[in-house]
Order: sequence, then structure tokens, then C-alpha cells
Amino acid sequence: MHRTMSFVRKVQLSCLTVILVSSGALFAGRASAQPLVPPVDLGQIQSQLQAQLDGALDQLPKMGDFINPIVPPPNPPQIVGETPPIAQIPQSDSGEPMISEDLYALMQPSPVGDAFFDEWPADLASYANGEIIGNSVEVTAKAEAFFPTPGGVRVYQFKFKTTDSSGADSYATASLVVPNTPWTGSASRPVLVDEKPIDALGRACTPSYTLKNGLNFATNPTDFIPPASQAAVLRNYAVLIPDHEGPRMSYAEPVVAGRITLDAIRAMQQFDPKYGDSAMVVNGYSGGAIATRGTALEVASYAPELAKNIKLAVMGGNPIDYQVLSWSMDGPANLASGIFHGATIGYLRSHPQGFLEANNAALQLIMSPYKDACVIGEALIGTLIPTWVLTNDGDPYASDFAQKVFQEQRDMMRRKSAVPLFIFNGAHEFWIPSEPARRFAKIQCEQGVAVTYGEYLGEHGIAALTAIPDQFTAIDRTLQSGIDAPTQNNCASI
Repeated sequence: MHRTMSFVRKVQLSCLTVILVSSGALFAGRASAQPLVPPVDLGQIQSQLQAQLDGALDQLPKMGDFINPIVPPPNPPQIVGETPPIAQIPQSDSGEPMISEDLYALMQPSPVGDAFFDEWPADLASYANGEIIGNSVEVTAKAEAFFPTPGGVRVYQFKFKTTDSSGADSYATASLVVPNTPWTGSASRPVLVDEKPIDALGRACTPSYTLKNGLNFATNPTDFIPPASQAAVLRNYAVLIPDHEGPRMSYAEPVVAGRITLDAIRAMQQFDPKYGDSAMVVNGYSGGAIATRGTALEVASYAPELAKNIKLAVMGGNPIDYQVLSWSMDGPANLASGIFHGATIGYLRSHPQGFLEANNAALQLIMSPYKDACVIGEALIGTLIPTWVLTNDGDPYASDFAQKVFQEQRDMMRRKSAVPLFIFNGAHEFWIPSEPARRFAKIQCEQGVAVTYGEYLGEHGIAALTAIPDQFTAIDRTLQSGIDAPTQNNCASI
């Protein structure tokens, strides 16, 4: 065990060193947001190709007519007695038909054998949103190796009440990392709320599971690279890490993620009231940006008292317009298709009427071990399989349900953020194009939100690194001074 932890420390310190050297400093001075290579909207090129493919799909017979006679329909065991809470189907506003609760139950993530993550409390209705359920747990022994700092850290976890996207009672978990070095600033210790991408369907893939159990097969490598949490700890900030997909692992559902994040902050403030006055920055990249966006847009209606704490929301590589993603991440020759399938399943776990579009092959896949896949498993299993192969229709994105989802996400984009925004994207993206992020930034600017927007050298993976100097500087300046708007506000030039 000691050798394992020593190895983890070396790996993390090496990663930190690479980032620090490439950035020039831990929280470097302002770097130019203009990439050396001219921006290319590869997404627009891909859009044109996709339009041609869509035209071809219109001429194809429905895939269900081929697949359903060959692949048997699922035969889930019948639920005996009262339906467990996780299998109680969220209500639809428009009253669409639904799949059976028996089938829905089998699509949920498998238990991990730990009541902290698995057990759905029977008396949730008696708790307020953000109220801690049971006792907090200290997991420092396993978790401290992930946060190398001279003074060491303490790591706590708590389970708390939240509300899902349909308004029903739910629960979630989060981890709080507190440096042992006393905070000597004039106000309470600042907090980085770090939204890890997660991008997964299984409960073992959450950051809190790794922090409680140590490095394991389900650990998401992007939990630690880029090392935003580690950098914040070295600056003596506390770090709150929400497991923002919830008990159903609703990957890509921004309302679920935003509400969990806000209730995680409430739970942290209950755990230690000193955080009631702390300045906070919510930070997320890629799948984590989905949670950051949901947080910024849910504050005003769900947790308005937290607007005074959250000084900035930082989001990069933001999967923001799901209709755009349907052609930029899906298709028969797209290495991102596996991640896209995982996001689709995660989203449908909170909107199960969409499962009616799935053919028998897709339903069998959703009930297979794939339902617990972490990000690497998703990428490998789904790679190169287009979504239209897994649906009853030949063109799944033309369905009423798909069009409704696309419109709901565009409508959400128009909601006014209650907090200032720092938005960035890769200038040479092809999986998550810049145009929707730029459009979102403009919409927020038009509503009077303080926005800083930048496009950085590289596609999705590279831009996560090239943006670090500006990203970390924005976080540090905000937490150090507790200002109400980011230093840079470039609405006029977006």
C-alpha cells in the first residue's frame, strides 16, 4: 500500500510539474487567448458532411425493421412489491408514454456494495435540499495521496438531499478537501468547486468513490488532469468535488448536475458554517462544464442565497447545444461516438420516455455491463457505431422527442446566469465546436452578465492544457479578492 501511494504521489507531482512548467507559474499572468494557428470551425465542415448523411438516412428503411426480428426484446424480472425509488419513473410534463418500471429498473447503474453510494434513504422527504443525511465520513487515509501539499490535507465526504430534474426527491454525494495549513486571509477560506468530467454510467466511476477506495480500475484519469483541485490545494483553498451525476448516473443532464452542485455547497456549509461567507469559483471542463453551466443557470431559481458566494463560473469545452453534438460526435466514422452514446443513456435515465426510440439491440446494450461503463469503456465499446443503428427509426434526431430535447437545451442556454462567467473552447475543435459556446457567451452578455470568452490553441484535449494559464489566473484572482466580476470582461469583442 505504501509503495502504491508513493507511486501515486510521484505521478501526481510529475503531472503538476509539467503543467507548471508549461504554464510558466502555478497561476500565471494573463496569457493571450488568441491561438497561434488561425481558428478553424471544423464543426461547420462536419455539419455539411452530416447534412449529406442525413439525406441518405432519409432513404433508408427503419433500422428496427431489421434488428428487432433478430435481437430478442429484453425480458426484465418483474418488480415484486413496492417499486424501489430509483425505478420510479420521473414524470413527464407532456404525459408521453413510458417504458415499464421493470425495464427502467434494469437500466440503472449497479450497486457498488457501499450504502453511502447505493442506499436510497427512505425518509428523503423529511430533509431540506442540501441537508446532510447521516454522518459525514473522513476518508483522508486513502484520499490524501491525491492532493500532495507540504502541509497535508483532510478529506471528508457527505451524503445529502437534492432534487432531480423532474422535481422529485433524490440524494447525492460529495467530497471536501481541506488543507491542514490555516487560512490567514481576511475572510473565510475560499473554495474551488471542482466539477470533474465523470462522463460515465457507473457509480464506481465517481471521484468520491476513488477518493474513498483509492486508485482502482474505474478511476477516471481526467479527475486529476488538468490538476485544478491539486493547484487549488497548493494555494491553500478548500476544494469541493460534487458527484454531480446523482444516483442514476444521469450523465449530460445539466439540471441534475447543477442542483446537485448547489446542494453540495449547502451541505458543505452545514458541515462547517465558516464556509457560509466563503468566496467560491465553480470550475468544469467538458462533462464538468455541463455541471458548471447547470449550476450557473440554476442558482437564481434553485439556490438564490448562494449567488453571494459564487463569484465566478468557469467552463471550458462545453457540450452545450445537443443538436450540434448529434453531428459532431456521432456517426459511423467518429471516435467520439462511444462517449456520445454514454451521454445519451445518462440523459435518458432522467428522461426515460426517450428509451421508446431504442430498438432491441440498444435495449440489450443498456442492460448489459455497459450500463456501468466508465469513460474509457464507453469510448471503446461505442466507437464507430452510429446512433441510427441503435434506434427503431432511420433518423433518430428527427423524432419529436429528440427535437424536444434540442429545443429545451437551447431554451436553457437563454436563461440568465446569476454569476459571472469565464467561457473557453478549443479554437480547432471538431467534437465540441466553438460556435455554441460563443453563442452562449453572446446571449449571456446581451442579458448583462459579465463574461470573459476565449478560444485557445488545439482541439478538445490540447485546449484543456493551453487554456490553463488564463483559466487558473481567473480562478486565483477571484478567490483571492472575492470580486463580483472577473477581471477580464470582453463582451464587446465576442
